[in-house]
Amino acid sequence: MTDKADKKFAELRRKALEILSRYQHTDSALFHGNIRELILELDTSRVELELQNEELRNAQVELENTRQKYNELYKFAPVGYLNLNRDGCIMESNLRVAHMLNVSRKELYDRKFSTFIHFEDQDIFHLHIQNLKEFWKRQSCSLRLKRREGSHLHVLLESVLRVEKNGLPGQVLMNMTDISDLILARQEVTSLNEQLEQRVQQRTLKLEQAQSQLLHSEKLAAIGTLAASIAHELNNPLQGVLNVIKGVGRRAVLEPEDTELMEIAVKECERMRDLLKALQDFNRPSSGIRAPIDIHNTLDSVLLLYKKLFSTNNIILDKQYCDHIPIFYAVADQIKQVIMNILSNAVDACEGGGRITIKTEPNDSYVALSIIDNGVGIDPANKYHIFEPFFSTKPNVKGTGLGLSVSYGIIKKHNGLIEVNSMPDKGTVFRIKLPLREPMRL
Repeated sequence: MTDKADKKFAELRRKALEILSRYQHTDSALFHGNIRELILELDTSRVELELQNEELRNAQVELENTRQKYNELYKFAPVGYLNLNRDGCIMESNLRVAHMLNVSRKELYDRKFSTFIHFEDQDIFHLHIQNLKEFWKRQSCSLRLKRREGSHLHVLLESVLRVEKNGLPGQVLMNMTDISDLILARQEVTSLNEQLEQRVQQRTLKLEQAQSQLLHSEKLAAIGTLAASIAHELNNPLQGVLNVIKGVGRRAVLEPEDTELMEIAVKECERMRDLLKALQDFNRPSSGIRAPIDIHNTLDSVLLLYKKLFSTNNIILDKQYCDHIPIFYAVADQIKQVIMNILSNAVDACEGGGRITIKTEPNDSYVALSIIDNGVGIDPANKYHIFEPFFSTKPNVKGTGLGLSVSYGIIKKHNGLIEVNSMPDKGTVFRIKLPLREPMRL
């Protein structure tokens, strides 16, 4: 006997002797010697057996309670559980499976599970079982099940193989989770994305149609109006997409791969939201009133709008921002207009691809901003005419020659300076200097 069993036996003997000591054994007192000892030993053994029987009854009641508890947990679990025999017939299932398929548990018993699988997903289930028996490892797949009324639901199926004592494969233990809501959410996200893309295409077409009119004025306010219109139309469906994705991520139990896809989708939606915010900033009309601005933030908000244009034209952007740039006073939307005009010219100069460098430099009395391209450059004969109204070397369809003249006027009103250095086939440098002192109201 083990030490544990010895201790158990000793404890029973102690309790039996304690119980016997409480009673008078007149019968045994009539006997002497070995007979008396034998009677005492029998009485002790009888009490020990009674104690053991009591413990067994208590253990049996506890076991029955535990069995009933786990039976209820199995029966009413929110996940479907079922066992299939070697022929693929259902031997056992809980109520969740019956609820999913809209049948009674009796109808499930001894019925092939494959009869509930959508005919287009039969091969998926066949491969699932084949892999299970080949690799003897947990397998999972998603497929559609048919319900009694003809509808179907999407489930995530996970299976393990029970091994018999002889080492042969036995029953297949399965659990399945209803992922219909997740699939529906994915479809809604896809639909919203398609709607979003369609609206973007529609608005892009309208923007292109309006471009011919914008070229006559080079006014940033017109771009702001269109930008606000696009932002207004896109904001609601974009927010809907973002809410759906986040909601599914909080409620659904996802595979790691699906979780990663969810996170990517959220990041892309947030990136588009930032773009819309930058577009809305351009809709604010010029107040003509000075205000402190951060030139780096101003540049980044403009560059966000040019990201796609740079990519389409194979242009590499090189930002060389200084570490510490002072805050200066200016009319923010007018400074943005100047930056956009110069960037547009730089993109046109880098036809076929190139590099645009944006550099900032502080000074005791001014902030310097340089926009450098390695494009075709400016003909020396035209260098002194580029700031004249209506002067342009571009085809009529691409410009009216007002962009640089408007930019020159804005910088002059800010008591600043705009300079240009260029060499044919080498590139162009536009350098803007803005004073740190507060400018007059414009």
